[in-house]
Amino acid sequence: MSMRLCLNAVIRYQRRREDEYVARVIMPGSKRNHRYNDDSNQLLGNDWLADIYSSEYKFAAAQGAMDSYVVEDEELFVTLRRDGRAHKVDKFNWLCSCEFSSTMQLPYRHSMMYRKNVCGLFMIPYASIPARWLRYGNLDENLVDVDVPIRISKADPASDLPTSKFQAGIINL
Repeated sequence: MSMRLCLNAVIRYQRRREDEYVARVIMPGSKRNHRYNDDSNQLLGNDWLADIYSSEYKFAAAQGAMDSYVVEDEELFVTLRRDGRAHKVDKFNWLCSCEFSSTMQLPYRHSMMYRKNVCGLFMIPYASIPARWLRYGNLDENLVDVDVPIRISKADPASDLPTSKFQAGIINL
């Protein structure tokens, strides 16, 4: 692996760790994002998903959100109907037939509303959420820890050392 590829890997790793830190920390030692409630902080790993999921969570948690839905409860599924649309929620994995739930494989507002208002359960079914979406998913499994982060602010060709020096060092390892 060339030095450039090694540095690219280290820089990408450092950026990912810094972004993760900024998203998680409100004060040193506290791994929380102050923009989201406790439930979203336990769950969501990236800001894009947190923004989308947080708005759906707020909709599902709002007073009277379930009033506009007609609930057809079956043994394995529940169907929520509103304005001519029907969404079928699986009671075992809490996934819905709506587009978001089908593509992202995440429970959506329909399952959260049903769990809260009809079942009296906690709104977010953590057991049915894949590890890739969780805050403490498998991010660190494939990456080694770097004790001292390397910070490169800009690339300057004048300060580049000859590649032969690095190649000789790698060969002699």
